[in-house]
Amino acid sequence: MRSGRVEISPAFVVVERLLNQGEPPLVILSMMVRHVRLLWSVKQLGQQRHDASHMAKALGLPLAVCRQLVTQSRAVFAGASAPALRGCPRGGFNFQDQQQTAPGDLRGVDPARLWAGD
Repeated sequence: MRSGRVEISPAFVVVERLLNQGEPPLVILSMMVRHVRLLWSVKQLGQQRHDASHMAKALGLPLAVCRQLVTQSRAVFAGASAPALRGCPRGGFNFQDQQQTAPGDLRGVDPARLWAGD
């Protein structure tokens, strides 16, 4: 991250390295989702005027990690990607508690047919 901008290229290098090492794509995706959830949570806690120490306790993270997340969150949500993230739910990303079926649910769809373009 330089001058408040989010650097995407290094992230692609890391993703490519993980894929080349045989890491399953869904595991990589889940790591990305977790990171975005943490960034969003830190943003929400910051808007409620909580300090990094409180955030670390609330999120169950070491203080140093939480401080890095605060810095990253400020860059992400203040930068060019902010408009794309403004549509995210205000309550954060708590998908584990939701039992609803999303529109376009793909349960029962054969993944091979999706890749084949049928």
